Amino acid sequence: MEESAREIERQSGNQDIKIARLRTLKAPTKLNPAARYNSFVIQTHDPTTANKWIKSGVYYNCRLYPVEQHTP
Repeated sequence: MEESAREIERQSGNQDIKIARLRTLKAPTKLNPAARYNSFVIQTHDPTTANKWIKSGVYYNCRLYPVEQHTP
């Protein structure tokens, strides 16, 4: 997951976003390996950064993914 977090930061371009923690929404043991998509929770210490991503989305592997605020 650490490698994926750094790759998301790199692909975010000039947004200068630092990810504090990246985890899956479901427990890793409950993930379906054949699923096309999985949900992730991206945690950051900067609320301004979080708001930027909520507005603009996240680029990962040349694709833009929508972002929404996570409420546990």
